[in-house]
Amino acid sequence: MSLDKKTVLVTGVFAAAVFIIAVTLLRPVTVNVMFEGSGPAAAAVPGVYRLADCIIISFAAFLLGITSLVLVQTGLRAPRDTTTPDPAPKLPAAVPQLTQNPAEDTLRQLPAPDDPATLLNLLKGNERIVAETLMNYGEMNQADLSARTGIPKSTLSRTLQNLEERGLIFRYDNGMSKMVKLEIHR
Repeated sequence: MSLDKKTVLVTGVFAAAVFIIAVTLLRPVTVNVMFEGSGPAAAAVPGVYRLADCIIISFAAFLLGITSLVLVQTGLRAPRDTTTPDPAPKLPAAVPQLTQNPAEDTLRQLPAPDDPATLLNLLKGNERIVAETLMNYGEMNQADLSARTGIPKSTLSRTLQNLEERGLIFRYDNGMSKMVKLEIHR
């Protein structure tokens, strides 16, 4: 991992700011106070920060905040690779883009099956439960589907959105409720 000059400089300023704050906070001064009245008296007050100390701490804290922000932003960016000047070859338009989920890639590559058993073999978890329920009971609204499957409404909504994006179900408004219909032929 190579660091660029800007990152090294910002890291150095960050370390210096931390050091300055630590030294200033750990070494307060003792102030001697003179009282006059019936006779002169002196008292030592330990652990006092002078105005100069407060200014130094404030400035170092400001530098610490700015450098932290720059370092976080630098860390979020993708690292630059200077070893390979050639750009990566582009994939032909006909090749489908794959995701991290192999089951989802399989469903995207295959058309919606006409055989319900094939569909159920491809689905897992809540998606399979939803598909089986819709096969057994036909179309229904989301509230009934949630009650029949036992899947919470928020989880069911995300599951239905995934199935709808893949063209396996169809949702439509019916008054105040959303109806869900399986998009395969029996």
